[in-house]
Amino acid sequence: MKYRNDMSPEPRSHIKTLKKIGYDLNSAIADIIDNSITAQAKNIYVSCPPEEEDPFLSIFDDGSSKNLEYSPLFVNKINPSLI
Repeated sequence: MKYRNDMSPEPRSHIKTLKKIGYDLNSAIADIIDNSITAQAKNIYVSCPPEEEDPFLSIFDDGSSKNLEYSPLFVNKINPSLI
């Protein structure tokens, strides 16, 4: 029997599930900024370069970091149109 080591949700499926319960891009951005504040960030940088063919949003802060190994939604590129 084959076992799957990574049990984190597949990002596309997870986003669709969250969308069904009313979670939208605004809520996601607010949650990320709230997490930055909780991590005692003094600076939060939000960037969305308009000249990109495939638009994306980046949020960086200088708060205490967490292990990115457990952040599949952070390390995968997600198309905002899926949200």
